[in-house]
Amino acid sequence: MNPEDKIRVFISSRCGGRYATVRVALKHLIDETGLAKAYLFENAPASSQNVQSSYLDKVDDCHLFILISDNEDDITPAVLSEFERAKTANKKILCFFCDETEKKESSLQQEITNTGICKYEVV
Repeated sequence: MNPEDKIRVFISSRCGGRYATVRVALKHLIDETGLAKAYLFENAPASSQNVQSSYLDKVDDCHLFILISDNEDDITPAVLSEFERAKTANKKILCFFCDETEKKESSLQQEITNTGICKYEVV
C-alpha cells in the first residue's frame, strides 16, 4: 500500500514530558497496522514555512484527528488551534481526556460536552 493511500492520522497534544511517550507509542501502533500513517510534529522535517502553517497544513491533510490531553494541564494555544482547524475542516475527531489527577473538565472538554461536536472519552 502506498503511503498516499493510507489513512492519515494527526496526533495532537502537548509535546515533551509524559506526552512524548504516549505520542510515540500511539504513532507506532497506528503505523504498525499498515493501513494508516500518523503524523507527529516533532518528527516532521525542517520546513521553509512558518511553524504554525507547517503543522496546520497537516491537519488539513489528515483523515482523522486525535487529541490527547490531561485535565490537569488544560489545552495549549497550539493544540487549540489544531483542534479548531480540524473542526472547521469537518475532520473526524477523537478526543481523550485524562482525569487521573484532575477531575474537573478542561475548557475544551466542557465545550465538547456542551456542543456535542465530536466523540471523546475520559481515561
